[in-house]
Order: sequence, then structure tokens, then C-alpha cells
Amino acid sequence: MKKSILVYALFLLVIIFEFGTVDVVSADPPSVETIVNTFSYSFPCDDFDVQAAGTEKIKTTTFFDMDGSPTRIQTRIFYDGTVTNLDTDQTLRDTSNFMFIFDLENGTTTEVGVSFHITVPGRGVAVLNVGNLILDSDGNVIFVAGKYQPFDESVQLVCQALS
Repeated sequence: MKKSILVYALFLLVIIFEFGTVDVVSADPPSVETIVNTFSYSFPCDDFDVQAAGTEKIKTTTFFDMDGSPTRIQTRIFYDGTVTNLDTDQTLRDTSNFMFIFDLENGTTTEVGVSFHITVPGRGVAVLNVGNLILDSDGNVIFVAGKYQPFDESVQLVCQALS
């Protein structure tokens, strides 16, 4: 019996020695960069100009593979701003909270969240881009879930809301 316990203990030591010294391999941890940007710019509508102003917090996280090459970049944007008709001073609030996911391995870009949200008091939502949008490497839409307008249409809706 003592011999079998000794053999069992030696067996366990061999297993621990063989498998207990396995090197752990892992990818580099993600890198995270955060910037805060305050801006103001104008754009034309048919009969008036609009000023867009606001602050955006942009947090970019880059993920790496085992070789240290980037595989995915996630950019999260928190935006709080206004759009103003420069002739009438009518101002509407514009808020957003969305993320771009750039898959560097398959070339797709995903936009998820609320990228435009402008409400006209007493009238309701004027512009709303929300959901999940996936583009291929050439910029073609390959998946849509939610409500999205092309950027030019969103700008036209902003002009209508401020007219």
C-alpha cells in the first residue's frame, strides 16, 4: 500500500512538472485613447445657414492578435451639441452615443447606437439614425437593423426642422 501511494505521488509530481510549467501565451492588452473635442462649424441650407456646435468625447480601443498586429478598432463617440438656424436663432439639441467597429481582419465597418438624434419641441423627432449598420470594405451596406438615412438626407432633415 505504501508503494502504491509513493507511485501515485510520483505520478502526480511528473504531471505537475510536465503541465505545470506550460508557458501562458496571450495577446497584448488593448490600447485605449480618449480625446475630448469641442467644435463649431456652419453649413448651408437653401435659405439660411446652420451652425453646429458641441462637444464630443471619443474613446478608441485597439485590439491586437498574438503577434501584436491590430485586429479590431472600436471608436465610441459621446456627442452633445446643438444646431442653430443663424437667421432665426432657433436652436435644437443634437445628442449621440454610438460606436464604430473596424474589423481589420475582414474589412467591415459596423456602426451601432444612436448617431443622430434631433427633436423639435412640440413636433417630435426630426432626425434619428439608430441601430446597427454594417459596411463591407468598399463602403457598401451589407446589413441594416434600425433606422438610417444617408448623411445628405439627414442634413436635409436638419434644415427642414430648423426652417
